[in-house]
Amino acid sequence: MIYLTRRCRSTTSVPFALLPLLLTLLPISELRAKGETASTTVRGYRVNVTEEGVLKKVTDARASILDLRRNGLTGVEDGAFSECRNVAELLMADNDIADRLRAGMFRGLRNLRKLAMNGNLVKGIEPGAFAVAADLEELHLARNRVASLAPHTFEGARGLLHLDLSRNLIARIEDGAFDGLGELRELYLRGNRIGRVGEATFRGLVSLQWLHLGENEVTQVGERAFTGLPRLGGLYLAFNGLSRVPVNALEHLPRLKDLFLGHNKLVRLPRSGFAGAARLRSLDIGNNLIEAIDDGAFLGLASLRTLRLSGNRISKIRVNVSFTDIVALQDSLDEPVVSQGSFRGLNNLRSLLLARNQITVLPYEAFIQLPNLRFLDLSDNRIHSINNCAFNGIEKYVQVNLSGNNVTKIEPLRC
Repeated sequence: MIYLTRRCRSTTSVPFALLPLLLTLLPISELRAKGETASTTVRGYRVNVTEEGVLKKVTDARASILDLRRNGLTGVEDGAFSECRNVAELLMADNDIADRLRAGMFRGLRNLRKLAMNGNLVKGIEPGAFAVAADLEELHLARNRVASLAPHTFEGARGLLHLDLSRNLIARIEDGAFDGLGELRELYLRGNRIGRVGEATFRGLVSLQWLHLGENEVTQVGERAFTGLPRLGGLYLAFNGLSRVPVNALEHLPRLKDLFLGHNKLVRLPRSGFAGAARLRSLDIGNNLIEAIDDGAFLGLASLRTLRLSGNRISKIRVNVSFTDIVALQDSLDEPVVSQGSFRGLNNLRSLLLARNQITVLPYEAFIQLPNLRFLDLSDNRIHSINNCAFNGIEKYVQVNLSGNNVTKIEPLRC
């Protein structure tokens, strides 16, 4: 193992058996002040860095890990790693590298499995930049300045399993940007500037299991945006600008178990809006603007265990209202409606979180559609009355959180 650090430390007192391959280098600022080029040799490794902080050459003999983190490097010359065939992990995080990533930079890294360049100033990625590292499995590029992804950006990196592009400036992902990544399991795009997810944005990611699109500016999701992701188990779309549930986009996700839509601008949940995600176990729609939940909005979600609706604008739960009556109410009075039927089909739901809404009364048989409910969070609403038989239909013991309300009337909960 090789470590390249900003501090020079003597290792003469360390027993040979315990001594890692420790490579020390003067801080780049000191080299510039002296107008020198750094050249250090440790057990067959020779590292050359120009006075401007550009890495010129690393000669590899044996080590599998090359650690160049936090050294003030500003660039990497083509061929700098041409003799590093044994390196499996290249760690270059938290430098000042502002180059566009290109294939020449990584030439020679035939056995590379992990590349970490997070926390640099990288402005872009040339298509095929990682083709020389066909066995690359982990690529960490978070906290850079990449603004767009062109078609075939990751061409050649066919073994990639984990890709992190979080906290860049990505506003545009062209169709085919991820072509060739048929083995990818995890893709992190959080904290960028993505406004739209197109129907071919994630084309070819047939093995993807986790997709993180949180903290972007997404307002549109193509109807078939996730069609080619048959193994997707987790989808994170929280902290975006969605005003409606991307109903059709969820139709072809047979293995989806966790869906996060919190902190968007959803106002209404339509009937059967999540029907395509039949295996869903956790659904987070908290901290939106939801006032209305159509009768049967959750039909098809028989496997759902946790439903988060906290931090919305739900004010009333209507009872004994037919679907036709609900539609008439909404059309004639323009009144948002949440009814008993809104929770129809959630026979196996265990936890329902309705905290921080505007509910004032729990009516008769409000939760009759939830026979297996175990936990109900109604904290921080405006509840003053719990009507007779409000918990009819819940078959077993249920824990209820009513803190932060002003309940003055409680009638028998079951009858």
